[in-house]
Amino acid sequence: MLGLLLTGPRLPGVVGDIIVEWGNALYQDTVDKFTAGQPVADADLRPVWRNTTQSPLETWDAPVYEQFYRMARAVNWTLPRGQRIRVLAGDSPLDWAKITKPGRLRAVPPRGPFVASLVQQQVLARGRRALLCYGMTGLFHGTGMTGAIERQTGQRIYVIADLVPLAGDPGGLAPLAPGWGHSTQGCLWQKPAPGQEPLLRGAAGIADRRRPVPGPARRADRHLARPGHLLLPR
Repeated sequence: MLGLLLTGPRLPGVVGDIIVEWGNALYQDTVDKFTAGQPVADADLRPVWRNTTQSPLETWDAPVYEQFYRMARAVNWTLPRGQRIRVLAGDSPLDWAKITKPGRLRAVPPRGPFVASLVQQQVLARGRRALLCYGMTGLFHGTGMTGAIERQTGQRIYVIADLVPLAGDPGGLAPLAPGWGHSTQGCLWQKPAPGQEPLLRGAAGIADRRRPVPGPARRADRHLARPGHLLLPR
């Protein structure tokens, strides 16, 4: 789904920045150089997603994360300078070489407030819009990262969250969401209105209108196949 977004012709007209969980903000200069098409050695690029606050338990070594940066670079190569997508590393800046004892980790800014400041300074203050890609736990309104961003910026974030129900059971959401169906991956997707062009289209699901899901899913505005995404409102 993320690949469809990056290569979609509508993306540059909707957002200017993509903030990702799998990137240590300490290496933002490296990300900027690489996605702008400048030469960056693999040894200098890989710490971007390998040295994060989630290391060593999660080094983001699955190929999809490196491919994201390379795809963003390739997409930017085809765009005019003023339409190129900026990728912002959305994990708190952390230099593991300076962490010699557990107490030093307390100086690392928590992710929620850090991302809220990142959105405020690098996106909103520049009159831009951003797509944020994070795991489910940070998505819901009023809690975690989303809550921190909304409180600090005064902007309500439009949330598209993944839904991974138990096999054959959407967790009781289907009866509460008329007009929704099941994708082949077992996720919910909203059927587009007649004559309406969807924002996203793919095998996993369709996001077409900003109608919130009723019932227990109300903390998210849309459910699709993974990964989860946040989209700042227009």
